[in-house]
Amino acid sequence: MEINRQQEPGTPATTMRQFEDVIRRSDGEGLRARWESGRYMQTLKRGKQLPAGLLAELSEKLDVSRSELGARMKFAARFPTEQELSVAVESCRTWSAIRRALTTTPRTRAADTRDSDVHDGQAQKHLKHATALVEEIDTAALDQRDLVLLAQLEAAIVRLKKGFQTLRQAVA
Repeated sequence: MEINRQQEPGTPATTMRQFEDVIRRSDGEGLRARWESGRYMQTLKRGKQLPAGLLAELSEKLDVSRSELGARMKFAARFPTEQELSVAVESCRTWSAIRRALTTTPRTRAADTRDSDVHDGQAQKHLKHATALVEEIDTAALDQRDLVLLAQLEAAIVRLKKGFQTLRQAVA
């Protein structure tokens, strides 16, 4: 993705507009563009914060919420290298999943004992459903043709475990 990052006075909105155009045009490059725009916004910080009013200005000019822009900066900070970005994108696959990972806090023992409403209900629902389906499989009925499907299932489980570990590390 080719973005002009010339640092002329008063051009953050222009540079950010280029990122925004990529995000809105493409799902494939959208995650990377969000990450790169977050990295760019970090270069605009004075100390630990953006200059006063810049976030509001960018939000208004780009028609993007302040929380979205903040999440992009958090995304870039949490996954600062290309390799970490690749793992995050491979694990999460969608911006919604990445945002959930960015806002998830590690659970304490007390939180672990609470009921499942604390956990992301949709993900838990899917995992319970998948578990029930797998448990219903009659292994005696499997044959050689099922090995390909079992390999695909195994790969999906490995991807989920890898994603879980990445997210666990990210929120630690």
